[in-house]
Parts: sequence; structure tokens; C-alpha cells
Amino acid sequence: MKNKKYFSLHAHFYQPPRENPWTGEIGLQDSAFPYDNWNHRIFMECYLPNLYGRIKNYKGEILETVNNYEYLNFNFGPTLLNWIENEYPYYYEKIIETAKRIKEKEGFSNIIAQSYNHTILPLDNFQNKVIQILWGIKDFHLRFGFYPEGFWLPEAAVNEDVLRILIDQKIKYVILAPYQIKNIRDLKTGNPVLRKDSSPCIFYDKTPQGEKIKERNIAIFPYEGELSRKAAFEDITDNSSSFASAVSSFYRENEENGLVVLASDGETYGHHKKFADLTLSHAFKYELAKRGIETISLSKYLSLYPPKNECELEPGLDKEGTAWSCSHGVRRWKGGCPCGDEGKYDTLWRVPLRSAMQWLSAVADDIYIQYAPQYFSNPQKADEEFVNILTVKEIDNFFASNLKEGADRKKAALLLDIRKYSMFIFTSCGWFFNDISRIETKQNLKYAAKISEIASQFGFKGIDRVFSSILEMARSNFKELSDGKRIYENEIVLSSMTKEKAAAYLAVITFFSAKKERSNNIFSVKLNKIEILKNKILIECDLSENICGEKNSYYIEAENSGDSPLSFKIKDLKTQETFSFEASSYPEEIQKELINYAVCMIRSENIETLERMFYSYARLPELNPKITFYNFETVVSELKVLFSQIAAVKFKFFLFDPSEDNFKKLKEICDYARKIKINASIENKPDITALMPAFCSYLYSQKPSRQEAAELCDLLSYLGLKDFLFHAENYLLELKNSREAEEKAFIN
Repeated sequence: MKNKKYFSLHAHFYQPPRENPWTGEIGLQDSAFPYDNWNHRIFMECYLPNLYGRIKNYKGEILETVNNYEYLNFNFGPTLLNWIENEYPYYYEKIIETAKRIKEKEGFSNIIAQSYNHTILPLDNFQNKVIQILWGIKDFHLRFGFYPEGFWLPEAAVNEDVLRILIDQKIKYVILAPYQIKNIRDLKTGNPVLRKDSSPCIFYDKTPQGEKIKERNIAIFPYEGELSRKAAFEDITDNSSSFASAVSSFYRENEENGLVVLASDGETYGHHKKFADLTLSHAFKYELAKRGIETISLSKYLSLYPPKNECELEPGLDKEGTAWSCSHGVRRWKGGCPCGDEGKYDTLWRVPLRSAMQWLSAVADDIYIQYAPQYFSNPQKADEEFVNILTVKEIDNFFASNLKEGADRKKAALLLDIRKYSMFIFTSCGWFFNDISRIETKQNLKYAAKISEIASQFGFKGIDRVFSSILEMARSNFKELSDGKRIYENEIVLSSMTKEKAAAYLAVITFFSAKKERSNNIFSVKLNKIEILKNKILIECDLSENICGEKNSYYIEAENSGDSPLSFKIKDLKTQETFSFEASSYPEEIQKELINYAVCMIRSENIETLERMFYSYARLPELNPKITFYNFETVVSELKVLFSQIAAVKFKFFLFDPSEDNFKKLKEICDYARKIKINASIENKPDITALMPAFCSYLYSQKPSRQEAAELCDLLSYLGLKDFLFHAENYLLELKNSREAEEKAFIN
């Protein structure tokens, strides 16, 4: 019997928590242009294309689609899934359905869990290690409905304590770099074994005396290091044939049921490497099979071929553990190594940053330990089950089983938040890159500022002073930024805001994202009444704090005056208390977002003027028939600009109210532009791309007919809105698949 060749590509899909702890929203991130934030950009470049992989002919026509998640071994970080679920619920459900279907069909799952917010587990204190792993497992079970067999360790960072906790939780396997394991020995003979492929080894827990505890074990799959490096940093993903050939080259002759594991960031396939998602689709469907290679989940392989060898862990440089992205143990996340310095930056800032975070975390833990018994019947149980709120919003059930009778739910919610943020400050990205001024580190510092704010409500005043004094030792590589203290005090602390300011901001972004309701892990907002006047938007809304359950109703005036782009007046409809503030009082990233909305207001209010100008310019060639149209270079240039502005407004009007009349108005201006041969597109900018969730909501809730969707695709193609076109094409593909399934069921 011919030996089989098995291949498993593990894709680690993850984004850190990016949400502002005062609003629950990510906000505008300039560096993600033309998208509104990095989650959205990477979703459109990677996570979504892998759900609808295209196989095309030489004309670019779609021949078939491939769901790459059916072939991958993969994990999704919980904080990323939270975002996808909120913004794109249909696609979120499709990912969940894919994993469930594979589990039901194969009997094994190709998706595994991950610790909650990507901390470096070997560096966490014991309580946080346990909670990070428990939350990751619970989050997985709540979403997918079954228990995970495997577990992805952030940055593949591991030590024996981490594996012991995973063994406690009945996890069957992890994936590590080959250089993270040592002393591979044959289970039967005890003889040393030279690693030949990615087949699993077994790790045994030991007693303090060094004796193996046979019943306490976990399998370790060592990925193929050279192949994984090539996928991440070379060009083997440029086409499917090259990719499949590269995979094939790692099988050894006469190898019995050989396994090759490629492990990499999932973002490699489409984000880091453009079109690598298409490479995977064609390779999975055709090229790997041509070479006799079968894709397999690691759970299935482990069941078919139990480990023949055992191994131990490399202890790491400081005997704290190892990771796949640091050759100095885990120093990249605590200081003492040059990883990530790009050959020119000083990374000494990492040492005081971790010291500051550890000090603040200890304060937060002390507050929880001291006050939680006053509010929770079992503080440890409440800590472990808080993820039920974060994942499936089981808020009332959580408090019914955990809150002491008569205890203040709002104060209890603050204690839960301080525990969450005391782990969020250790999200690994904060240390990964070259400077303390990076947005990833600033995000961790925002969570630190929120801890300080909550602590003050329990009587712990002034902890910011100690925290920032430690940060002062974290020197930035950029002289104008000085150090961590200056960044924290001049930027981060100023990000805080009152609930009223958060309400005004959330009401405005809900309106401008073409929604009536919006929800995140902190707030839910519902727009009850909207009135649009000249230079002004009037909104009545309800704002609910999701965890504590407190609800406020507000009347908000957002005015675009000559003095300020968007000023706000807000009245609490219960207390009748009023507040006024300018856009300039918000943090800088929110100011930029509000300015974008002010521009949108101006453009919308002047749509009739823009249209008059457009048609007046367009008639100039008609009045001068002897002159060729394109000799009117200035006119043509103006027409393109005007058309782009008008089409953007009319497209937004359609998304705000996807009526037949609004679609007709959009189509009319496009048809006229086509008639006079104006080839201009809507500029892809954050105010446009931010509307894609609303567009998808329209597609999958209002369900336009096949003909309507086809007409929409034609318009989107003409307008150059490729991302929106991708969504519309996906919708058409779903209609086609649904029709084919119905026809097949009818025949059967």
C-alpha cells in the first residue's frame, strides 16, 4: 500500500483588541487608509477573501469559488471574532457554520481555540494564565458548540506551566516551532530520534522528582520551519503550482504517512501577500491533489496516527519559555533582545513598559481581591465566567448566578472591567514592534488609563503618578516624543471622555454608518428619531451600558457651524441636564473622524448645486458641436470631479434608504455619465468603506432579487467600488448555490 502524504496548513487569524475603552469603537485609524480601521482593512484583504476564494479563467471570469476554511487548520482570536460578529454577522455565521459542518462531516474539527487576548502566557502571572486559557476555551465552546481539541498559543510562546494548564483543561495538542522542543525519544525504546517530519510528539507532565505522569500528557506538532518561513517571507505563494511544489519537496522518500505542517499568521494569505488567498484556493482544489498530497486537520491526524515519540520543551534563554518570533526566549515582550529593532531602533523601552504594566496589574488585582467578595458570591467563579458576557452577551444570567443579593450591579461591572483591562494591557502587540509610540502600544496604554479611572472610583487616587513615573524610563526612539510618560500624559489620558460625550459620538457614527442601531462590548445605541436640517442633525437616542444595564435617553444636536466642524449640544431626557462641547474636545483620532462627517454633511447639503454644475458643464459641448468633447479638457476634468462627488452622495442616500427611488436616482446619474463617456469612480475613502457593513446588511436582510443584484453589480463596477462589488458578487454566488441546492433537493 502506497504511503500517504498529509499536509496541514495552520493559519493563525488574529487581531488585538483595538476598541477605545470609553466608547467601545475602534475609531478612525489613518494608517489603514482607504479603510476606516485595520480590522476592516485586513478583513477585506484576508478573512473574507478566504471565505470566498475565486478560481478564475484567463479573462478574469469566476469559474468556481472555494471556501479555504474547509481545508485549513486554523484558529480565530476571540477579540477578532467579536469584531466580525458585530460588523458582518452574515459572514461571521458562515465561518461558524463552516467549522460546525467540518466537525459533523469528518468527526474531527479543523478549528482550534486561542487564549483570549493574545498575551504572552509564560510571562503572565498564574491567575492570568489560567483565565486567558479558560476564556479562550469558553469563548470557543460558546461560539462553535463543541469543545476544542487543539489550542493556539500566542506567538507560540510556551513553557511547562502553560502546558500543565492545557493538560488540566483536556486540550489534546498544540503547535510549536521545531526549535522549541528537544530530547525527542522513541516511546518504545527510549532511544534518541532525529525529527523527520511534523508528526506529533507527546509531552508528559512530571512530578517534582522528575518522574513522568503518564496520564497527564499533551501532543506537540512541530511545524516545518523552513517551509513556514518561505510562505511568510519568500514568494512561494505567488502561484498555486509553486506553492504545491514547495510543499511536496518536504516529504521524505519512503516516509510512512508523512505529515508536513505549515504554520503562519493567517494574514499572510491576502493581506501580507496579495492574492495568496487565491493561491491557496487553487492549490487546495487542484495542485496539491496532483502531487498526491491530502489536506488533513491535526485532530484527525492525531486520531489516526498517535505519537510514536516523546519530547521535552526547550527552557529558553531565561528559562521562562520560548516563542516562534523571538530567538531569545520570550525577551521580545519584556526587554533584553533586539528582535523587532529593524536594525536601527533601541528596544530598551520594553523593560520599563512591562514593569509599569506589572505594577498596575498588581494594583488592579488587589482592588478585585479586596472588593469582589462584597459583590460576588464567588469572585473566582465570576472572573472565570465573565467571558460569557463578552462572547454571547448572557448578561442577566451571569448576574443572576454571580451577583450577591442587593449588591450594586454597576460597581460589580466596574470590577469585572478592571480584571479584563488588567489583561488587555499585556496584549503582545504592545511590545512586538520598534517603539513605544506605535498604535499597538498606545492601545495597551489606553486600557491602563481606564484601569486608573476605575480604580479612582474605589478610592484609589493618584495611581497614575506612580504608573507614569515608571513609564518615564521608557525612552522613545523619536526625540520629539521623549518617553512613555510624555506619551501617556499628553495623548493617552486625554483620550478619556464622559458618557455624554461617548453618547454624542456613538449617535453620530451610527447615523453616518447608515444604521439605526449599533452595539459593541460596552454600549448599545438606538436612534429613535432623526431630523436633518441645514447644517444640523437632530437625534433622539437611547444609550445602554451593556454590562451594568444602565440606560439613558438623550436629545442630541450635531451642528456643522462655520466656527467648528461639528459642535454638540446634548440633553439627558430623564434629568434634563444639558452639556455642550466642540469636536476639538475629543481625542485626535475622533476629531479626524468627525471632520470627515462634517465634510459629508456639507457635500450632501449642496447636492443640488453640484448637480446643476455637473449638467451645466456637460451641456457645454452640446452648445459647441464643432469642438470635440475631449478638447474641453478643463470641462472633462471638472465633470469627473463633480460626478465622483455626486455619485458618492447618491450612493450614500441609497444605503441610508435602499428604496427603488434612491437606486433609480443613482442609476440615472451613472447612465448619463456613461452616455457622455465620463469614466470616473467614487474615491475609496474611510467614509465610503465604513458603509460596507450597512451594505451587507441590506443584501442579506432585504434580499434583492438576482436581477436587482446584477444591476447593482454593474453600477458598482462602473463606480470603481471593488470592495462593494465583492460583497455583491458573494451575494449572487449565495443565491446561485441556494438555487442549485433547491433544484438538487427537488430532483432527489
